[in-house]
Amino acid sequence: MGPLKTLKFKFRQLNRKRINGTRNLILNLVIFLFDSRRNQVKTSEDAPILVLRSDGKIGDSIVASGFFRELKRLSPKSKIIVIGNPQVLSVYKNSDYIDEIFVLKKGLVSTLKIFFKIKNLHFKLFINSTNEVKPHAAFIQGQVKASEKFVFCSRKLKSTTHVIDYKAGQTHFSCLYENTLSKMFPSEEFDVSYELKIEPAVIEKVRGLIKENIDPDKRVIALNVFAGTKLRSFSQETTLKIVDFLLKDPKNVVLSVGSPQDIKVIQSWKKKLPDNRWIILRS
Repeated sequence: MGPLKTLKFKFRQLNRKRINGTRNLILNLVIFLFDSRRNQVKTSEDAPILVLRSDGKIGDSIVASGFFRELKRLSPKSKIIVIGNPQVLSVYKNSDYIDEIFVLKKGLVSTLKIFFKIKNLHFKLFINSTNEVKPHAAFIQGQVKASEKFVFCSRKLKSTTHVIDYKAGQTHFSCLYENTLSKMFPSEEFDVSYELKIEPAVIEKVRGLIKENIDPDKRVIALNVFAGTKLRSFSQETTLKIVDFLLKDPKNVVLSVGSPQDIKVIQSWKKKLPDNRWIILRS
C-alpha cells in the first residue's frame, strides 16, 4: 500500500470513528430521555402485536415471513402491525398474515409520525427484530405501550422484558424468530420456512426484463455484493475481480441484484468493467 492509499485509509478510519462516536452519543441520549419501563401495560389476549423491522433489508424481511405466518396462526385474534421502510412494504404488502404496515422513512419527522400513530394503542407484544439498536428504534420501543417487549441480541434498553439470543449451535438469523416463538408459546412446534407472495404482474415484468436482456443460451449467475452488514458486503475492487473472473467463461452472464440504492453504486462500478454480459436490470 502506497503512502497516498495509506493516508486515505487512515482518514476513512478516523472519519468512521467520528461518525460512530456521534451515533453512540445520540443513541445514549435517546435511551436516557425516552427509554423506561413506564409504558409496560397489561393488555387482553386479543390486543394487537407490533413488530419493528426498521433495518428494512429485503433478505431479512423474507427470512421473517415464516415468523409472521406462525405468529398469526398462534394469535389469530390479534391484529399484526409491522413498522418498516418502503422496502419492507414492498415485501409484505401482499402478505396474508400482516394486517397493517406503518412506513418508517429516514429522519425525525417520519419517526414522530409513527409515534403519533402508536401513542394511544396498547399492544400485547412488541418485537424489535433488529440486532443493532439505533436511536429511532430506541425511541419507538420506549414509547410503545405493551405488555411484553422482545429485543434481538441487545441488552441496552431497560424497557426490554425479553432478550432473544442465539442458542448453542445456531447460526442463521431465522433462529432468532424461532427462539422468539418458543419464548411466547413454549409448548408449540414451529415452521419458520419462508413464504413470499408476489403479484403475477411483478413476476411477468421480471420475466420480460430477463427475456429482453439475457440470451437464453447463457448461464445466468446472480450476484449480490451487498449482503447486509458491512462485514458481508464486497468492495468495488473485490466485486470487479469476481465479475471479471466469472466473465472469462463466455457462457456466463452476471446479473447484479440489490436494493435500488445498491444498484446505483454497482452501475458506477461497472464503468470500470463495461462488459455487456454484466447486466444490471432497471425496473
